[in-house]
Order: sequence, then structure tokens, then C-alpha cells
Amino acid sequence: MKHIFRALAPMLVLFIFDIVFLFFFDWFSETYWASSILMHFLGGIAAGWSLWRLLSLPSFPVRLPGRIWRIYMVWSTTALIVVGWEWYEFILDRFFGSFHQLGLSDTMFDMALGLFGSGCFCIYLVFFAPTKRS
Repeated sequence: MKHIFRALAPMLVLFIFDIVFLFFFDWFSETYWASSILMHFLGGIAAGWSLWRLLSLPSFPVRLPGRIWRIYMVWSTTALIVVGWEWYEFILDRFFGSFHQLGLSDTMFDMALGLFGSGCFCIYLVFFAPTKRS
């Protein structure tokens, strides 16, 4: 359980930061709209990093046949997390009066930024991340 928490720590830290900082200081995200761009991009990187660490655990119950399959799993699962994040923002806007989603184009841009962040992390995994030699 401790290893799973450590694997998911990057994503959890960013989520807690969003709840504490941007929810209680909503004026900041309204004034500095670039914080939303940075948050969604870093969210894609954090989700990809967390999922990669989770898939790399020796105790993880599913073994994927190769590195490329794990990278594909990271990117596609991050896509699901990005959609879930937009649902989270929708619920905050609808029921708690925040202003995270400014319209359809903003929502689509946010999802594209999350996928772009995850894609950048996957490119890092393909070209720069060290591999285990047997």
C-alpha cells in the first residue's frame, strides 16, 4: 500500500494543490488565467508519471508485454483521467459556484493540454528514460 501511495504521489500532490489553492483562492485563477494552462499541462505530466510508476511496481498485478505497451497504457489512461478532471471542474462550477470552465472551447483546450503534457512525458519515456538491462 505504501508503494502505491508513493507511485500516485505526483498526481495526488497536484490534485491537493488544486483543491487547496485554486478552490479557496478562486480570484487567482480568474486573474491569472495562465495558471489554468499550466495546471492542465502539469496535470498530464503528473498523471503520466504516476501511472508509469504504478505500472513499474513489482507488485502490480498486470504485466504488460513490453515498454511500448506500458507507454500506450500510460497515455490512454491519462486520457481517461483528463476527462475525469473536466467532470470534476464541471461539478465545481455547477454546484459550488466556481469558474473553472469558461465554455466548450476552454474545456477542449484543457483536455488537449492534459494530453499534450502526457504526450511530452511519453516522449521522454521513449527517448530519454533509462531502461533496465537484463
